[in-house]
Formats: sequence, C-alpha cells, structure tokens
Amino acid sequence: MRRTTGRPAGSPARGSRVATLLIVALLAVGGVFAHYRVETLTYYPTAKVEQPGGFSFSVVQALQPSRAACGEANERLLDPLEKTCKGCTVAYARCRREIDGTDLLLMTEAAPSFYVVVAPGLRMRVSGPAGQIDDVCDNIAAQLAASGRANASCLHPRSAQHAAR
Repeated sequence: MRRTTGRPAGSPARGSRVATLLIVALLAVGGVFAHYRVETLTYYPTAKVEQPGGFSFSVVQALQPSRAACGEANERLLDPLEKTCKGCTVAYARCRREIDGTDLLLMTEAAPSFYVVVAPGLRMRVSGPAGQIDDVCDNIAAQLAASGRANASCLHPRSAQHAAR
C-alpha cells in the first residue's frame, strides 16, 4: 500500500506537477534552439538527371544558406529542364549538408577526369556514350549560356586534353 502523507489517495504530488512543467519548459526551449540551429545550416543542391540514349547529368550547385533556398535552387534548375527535355527523368534532387565522392571532385578539382559543364553557381558532370559526349557537353554549355548563365563552358577530361596535345 502506498503512503499519501497527508494528501488524498490518487491525487498527484505537488513535486510531480513542478517536474512536469519543468520538463515541458525544457522541451520547448530545446525545440526553439533546434529550430535556430537548423536555420543556420547550409546545403548543397544536388540532382541527377538521366536522358534517353544513355546520358546522365549529375549537378552540384553553389552552397545555399538554408534548406528552403536549397529546394528552390533545385526547382529553378529542374523545372525548365523537365519542360524542354522529353524523356528525361530526374533520378534524385536532394539538399545535402556535405558532399563526397564524385560530387566533391566536381566542386574542388580544376581539371577532373570526366566531362564537366561549368557555369556560375553550378557544376555538372556529363556521362554517356563516348562518340557523342563531346557534342552533348558543348551543347549543354551553350544552352546554359543562352538561358542566362554567362560563361558556361564544357571542360573535357584530363585524359582527353592530354591526347589532343
């Protein structure tokens, strides 16, 4: 049998009410801090688009100041593409806190070992059949330049650059 020490059986102890209020207050404060922490994080908009004929494009855009801005950057890039590229499919569009692997090489190497379209605010890896990839890469750069991304250009892989010399 439980002792109630001067209070009716079944009514909560005063200390448990205070503890409950304290826990709720701490959770609320923690939620506010977590919200502001998430708002200060930066994100890389990344996407992969697959095109008929065996071509694919992996895109990493400039670092964005928030998750919302990252999503908007991906939409700005992919919405026109979905309208103009018949048969293209978006394999993924993500906002990533950190990039690694090919995406990291895409952003950090001046002359990577694969085809890259470089434009203000983005870098795009172009993969596909060897016989057509030169033209496809150059065409993408030209389309980006025509759509307002000045100075867009196609960088050919290091091995292709050395073979041309």
